[in-house]
Amino acid sequence: MPGVCINEGPISCTGVGNIELKAKQEWIVKIKLKNNNYQLVQGLTLQNVCAPMPVVSTVRAVDALKSSDPGNKLLQDCCVPPIIGGEVDVILGIRYNNVGPRVIHHLESGLTIYGIDLATHDPSHNAAIGGPHCSLTAMLLNNGGNSKVSQTIKILFTQLSNYKLFGAPKIPHILLTKSEMSHVRSELFDELNFCD
Repeated sequence: MPGVCINEGPISCTGVGNIELKAKQEWIVKIKLKNNNYQLVQGLTLQNVCAPMPVVSTVRAVDALKSSDPGNKLLQDCCVPPIIGGEVDVILGIRYNNVGPRVIHHLESGLTIYGIDLATHDPSHNAAIGGPHCSLTAMLLNNGGNSKVSQTIKILFTQLSNYKLFGAPKIPHILLTKSEMSHVRSELFDELNFCD
């Protein structure tokens, strides 16, 4: 992803569950969308974003979703990669919901297929999948089983409680000072080739 480093770091920050992290740098990068536009994203670089995800097949889960509504053309046109998992390069948070997945169809179990707006290495892949399905349980088992999931849910509820008590966290603005704006004009737009 082409981008510009705006803070050389190191940068101290706190992750989910109050885990102390040291980010290497802070960057603004552009991510290509399926409609050939770009989304600017500001974020931190880490040695590892998270542990590698187990590699699993999505074929049975996608078949279950598609067979539940064969007349739904939008659903039938969804193409999910047949194998998912491995190393995670980027995690986009709620700051970038405008390019986040959109629900296309879901089952009562919670298994859901989502349309995606981000460009993919294979242009035919236009959807993602999530939720409970027997073929996806390898992810649960490889990541600590039910006890690890319940710990994660407890952390989530703590974070939600903090949100209710203290309000939403402050989201930093992208480049507000004159020197930062000058930096953007002289480097970002030239370096990111916005005319391409």
